[in-house]
Amino acid sequence: MKAFLLTCLIIIVVFVGGLAFNKVSAQQNTMPIEELSISELKTIISDAEKQGNVGARSHIHQYWQLADLYLINKDYQNAYDIIIKGLRLDSWNYKYQKIASEIEVMNQEYEKAYYRLNFIINNLSELGSIYNESLQQMKNINIAKTDLRPISLPGHYVYIATYPNLNYDVVDALSARVSEEYGIEVKTINVGLKESENNIRDRQLDVYDEIIDDIYLRYSKESIGIFLQQIGVTSEAMYTREGKRRFVYALLNQNDDGRRQWEEIELVKSQYSSDALLEQLSHRFMNYSNDPHCLGILGVTSNDIYENDYNFLFGWARKGMGVISYARFLLGNPTDEQFEKRTVMQALSSAGFVIGIPRCTNPTCARAYPNSLDEQDRKDDKLCNECRENLRKLYLEYQ
Repeated sequence: MKAFLLTCLIIIVVFVGGLAFNKVSAQQNTMPIEELSISELKTIISDAEKQGNVGARSHIHQYWQLADLYLINKDYQNAYDIIIKGLRLDSWNYKYQKIASEIEVMNQEYEKAYYRLNFIINNLSELGSIYNESLQQMKNINIAKTDLRPISLPGHYVYIATYPNLNYDVVDALSARVSEEYGIEVKTINVGLKESENNIRDRQLDVYDEIIDDIYLRYSKESIGIFLQQIGVTSEAMYTREGKRRFVYALLNQNDDGRRQWEEIELVKSQYSSDALLEQLSHRFMNYSNDPHCLGILGVTSNDIYENDYNFLFGWARKGMGVISYARFLLGNPTDEQFEKRTVMQALSSAGFVIGIPRCTNPTCARAYPNSLDEQDRKDDKLCNECRENLRKLYLEYQ
């Protein structure tokens, strides 16, 4: 009976813990697809985009619903526009990558279609209709040689602002790669301050409480009392941080999945508000950002960050100002090379927002939106052709 209870508790907590550490976003609209018009879908998407990429990602199915309605009406330009927005959030969606390539061919944007089809062919594991049609379409596309001229904006630069307790080998690596990929100077400066504690939260205790509250809702006091006896924790101790910690530890450290979740809980003791950090950077470096040759400031912290209802963030940025955290990139005992690559990719991604280019639709680009750490690891630590072209257009505005 005791063994059975323990197994049940473990299964539930592993499930709850997994939910607790996924990126939280806005509540999804539950209206049936047939009841949503184009105007209603546009409103839902517009509201979701105000919450940022994570919030918008939770409504990705409604992006595709809207695209399908436009396609039914043969409104290909609006269909393409919303598909591109959707692919910036869900770039591994082969179906809409294929549809985007078809519209690009219609618009004689052959180079864009070529790279999109090339991605499908090289990455789609199952040989089905999307693969076969992409292969056939690729044979019919002739494109000129890609413009390989280096992208640069002489005399302009971004600042990498460092908080305390960083791995400075990684900071040097990401600074060099941002400079190389964006063709600008990168200046590293020390913030000279600890991270702002405005709106700091004790995420670790929050997770203890979420897991424990769920267990107490699902099981009787008698059953939980038996488990507490097993692990040597009194009912009174469950009102203390240490008692909660021992309870959750005993539940999770029974299998590999649970141990991975425990590692994540142990990593995140406090979380800093990304908006508070941006405000801190803005005040600290006001004179720097007033320089017309300064394209922006990107802060780097080793502490976990969050904002609004998001459980955690890899980075948070707007035009001119951003911050990245490499706390989550230490999960899973990565090699030094893997840890550095994860951080470099996030720096390249956030630097693009700081400088002023949109996220791309290429899943393997450093700037592709990762929905998990696994997707982060599947990317390349460089900019794709789409980002390079957007960057080239932006730099022309400065000349």
